Amino acid sequence: MLNIAIVTGGPSAERGISLKSAGLIEKYLDQDKYIHRTILLEESGWIDKATGIAVNMNDFSLSIEDYQIKFDFVFFIIH
Repeated sequence: MLNIAIVTGGPSAERGISLKSAGLIEKYLDQDKYIHRTILLEESGWIDKATGIAVNMNDFSLSIEDYQIKFDFVFFIIH
């Protein structure tokens, strides 16, 4: 399965729309083909929505406990 980062949020006035759009992608992304993590663009950095862990921007990966997720694709949902 492919690891997909759904990147959403950001500082614009359209943040709420961006988050709703990402929610639709989360809902309808084929879970038999893809593992997804939603990444929020925050002032403090790019944060995994589920865990609050910051994305490592050196290699765009996410370390959760002893497991490192390297993303195969990024789905940008920024308005």
